[in-house]
Amino acid sequence: MASSFSFTCALDACGNPRVVSALLLLASFTTWRIFKHFEPDKPLPVTILLVPFPALLSIACYLKTKLPVLVVTPAIFGAFYALILSWTVAYRLSPWHPLARFPGPVACKVSKSVMAWRTYGTGDQHRYIKTLHEAYGDIVRIGPNELSTNRADCVPEVLGPNGLPKGVCWYNRVPPGSPSSLVSIRDPAVHRVRRKVWDRALSAPNIREHWGKMVLGRVEQLVGHLERVAVGSESGAKAGEGVVDVSGWMSNFAFDIMGDMSFGGGFEMMKSGGDTTGMTEALQGYNKQNAALAHIPWAHTYSRLLPFTSRNRDSFAATARAPLMRRMKEGAKSKDLFWFLGDEESPTPPSRATIAADGIMAVVAGSDTTATTLTALWYFLLRHPEARTRLEAEVDNACFPDPRGGDCGDWGEEEVARMAEMAWLNACINETLRLVPAIASGSQRSVPPGSGGTAVGPYFIPEGTQITVHTYSLHRNPAHFSSPNAFLPERWLPSPYPCAVAPSPSANSNLDDNGSSSTRDSSFIHDQDAFYPFSTGPTNCAGRAFALFEVRAVVCALVRCFRFRATQDSREREGEGELAEWEGSLEDYFVLKRGRLNVKVECRR
Repeated sequence: MASSFSFTCALDACGNPRVVSALLLLASFTTWRIFKHFEPDKPLPVTILLVPFPALLSIACYLKTKLPVLVVTPAIFGAFYALILSWTVAYRLSPWHPLARFPGPVACKVSKSVMAWRTYGTGDQHRYIKTLHEAYGDIVRIGPNELSTNRADCVPEVLGPNGLPKGVCWYNRVPPGSPSSLVSIRDPAVHRVRRKVWDRALSAPNIREHWGKMVLGRVEQLVGHLERVAVGSESGAKAGEGVVDVSGWMSNFAFDIMGDMSFGGGFEMMKSGGDTTGMTEALQGYNKQNAALAHIPWAHTYSRLLPFTSRNRDSFAATARAPLMRRMKEGAKSKDLFWFLGDEESPTPPSRATIAADGIMAVVAGSDTTATTLTALWYFLLRHPEARTRLEAEVDNACFPDPRGGDCGDWGEEEVARMAEMAWLNACINETLRLVPAIASGSQRSVPPGSGGTAVGPYFIPEGTQITVHTYSLHRNPAHFSSPNAFLPERWLPSPYPCAVAPSPSANSNLDDNGSSSTRDSSFIHDQDAFYPFSTGPTNCAGRAFALFEVRAVVCALVRCFRFRATQDSREREGEGELAEWEGSLEDYFVLKRGRLNVKVECRR
């Protein structure tokens, strides 16, 4: 009887608009607080929080008011969700938010959807964050609970040996039950164990004994293809013109290397004149989707349920599975990365699924990054002929055997050591890595909840905050590098001149951001502590030494044999191939995506 009376009273109350409004306010506020504190992202708890209350209230209001269901239900559900959204926005913009004192655009303070669009929609995330730093300063709020900094003194606390753990952008990237690759491991202890295997595989002795000959053999193959391009007989070259897309050929080379390294071969993109399996297209689609979802980590869970978002993942998995299955079936023909990652000497060797995840990750991490660096270097040399001429002279003076004679594979430790000591070569590579770091937006870190917060440089960062040292902005911060947007390899040369800037044909001048001359003075800034193209700390790039060896070998061999010139097509609009706009066409999907770069290939002698 009492329960029936209570139900009747509650039902009567639902006919009162003030009572309904009060219930909606109270329930929406409570739901918002639960989401804020516990951050549920699984379908079941989210459904329990968002559906039962507005459903019951809709039924009660319908029974009392007799208004049409199609009027009551959308009104109640819409009001409930709008109020939750309003509480969220009000709090994120309020002075009580932990990050209220940090500057940034209002839209970024409210939602990460801005950054997700800048990734998936426009691809200019790296340039956008740089403009935010230029507008707001050294530390910017780029999300409701996320900061970006471009200060070098923040790097040790964020990325160093005692730095912060990986941020929430790494949540849910790996489907439940699937093994994590080295990059996606968030537990520092687990990462430390797995990293030892990688460090052993990519050690200097193994580069000399295993990977060096493999790289030089592929370099020799690349030289052969480009030599045929120079005379117009290569497939993919414009007949009789010696014109080729150097970006595509750097990609073919890098994928062949990583196929050899990870699975003992199988890609053969140089031999085919391009990707015939769809691997690169699938990889770019997968990277683009993952990079956008990283801004909204809970969305990973739901993306797996949608056919149009799972298509990229499934396509990439299918193309990557073929060489993986072949490698597992045939076994090791040589000591490839798969062999090292097996870590058979360990009392608890990793599972085959874990080795496979790491092998695929190696292809992802080592192919596009290397291709981007090489293509960017050729781009800068095309834009700066004086730098190219100086590099040609240095390579000629090094007296490398001519790769066109099949001697590249015979380059030994002497040639490798000589490459590492070539000042102008390494200056050009460093300057390319400074201006176009392959991982332009860095890697997110998190101040752990319950830690009480931490000091990062001159700032106190509250607990639960995500923070990124934005590599692209750091490398172009005028507080760390004078003329930060200019290609100026001289800044990397050791010399008695201020800030390690060596004499050049214009020894008393420097390039401004537009490449024109301006007077150099003692205030020229060159802060090498602000240079982190391979990240730093325990999660830095495991393949740094290998990547530098690979880039040096390609550059020395190609400069020894060829001269790349800008074509008329690269000066006029042709898709993404316009020389003047190539750098601006780079798109940031965690790894930079390159446009075409058409060049005319000429044999030097």
